[in-house]
Amino acid sequence: MEPIRFYRPQDPHGCCSNYSLHAVTADGVTFLTSEHYYQWAKHITVDPAYAETIRLAPTPGKAWRLANDRAHPQRTDWEQIKDDVMRLVVLHKFVQHEDCRREILATGDRMLIEASPRDAYWGEGADRTGRNMLGMILMEVRGVLREDAALQEQIDGASSGMHEDALANLPSPAAEYERQVRARLATAK
Repeated sequence: MEPIRFYRPQDPHGCCSNYSLHAVTADGVTFLTSEHYYQWAKHITVDPAYAETIRLAPTPGKAWRLANDRAHPQRTDWEQIKDDVMRLVVLHKFVQHEDCRREILATGDRMLIEASPRDAYWGEGADRTGRNMLGMILMEVRGVLREDAALQEQIDGASSGMHEDALANLPSPAAEYERQVRARLATAK
């Protein structure tokens, strides 16, 4: 099965890009893009005022440049928590945007690869041997969204009120995934 490569938000599968213009609300705060949230998280515990500057940046590229300005130190545990921060914001984006959720679910079981020629951690890098962590996290979240959809189908198809109530009271797979990610982030502090 041919993998799906994505990179720019205007290209096919652009929803997978953190630069796609899909606002994300997390912890009661709204961000222009998932990139804004990710870059903001580098600074929120160290310099909240600077983190707010990042959150309000007019473009995801500007948010990235501000967050990576060496004059403003990042949180010291960033390398330990960055994957879970990405998991959290990717989950929020795809739960909050039906168009993105439909798009990622439609990819089936195909490998998702961020075709970034510059980033061998989040993407495949110039030589296509990178870690592709964004692609891995997207596929992880896709699996959670599938489980959520399956649970919703069970609830919708339940024949007895009691069975439906029992199913409806189960935590959604997405909520459980978020709880686990937040628990890891809390222990990292």
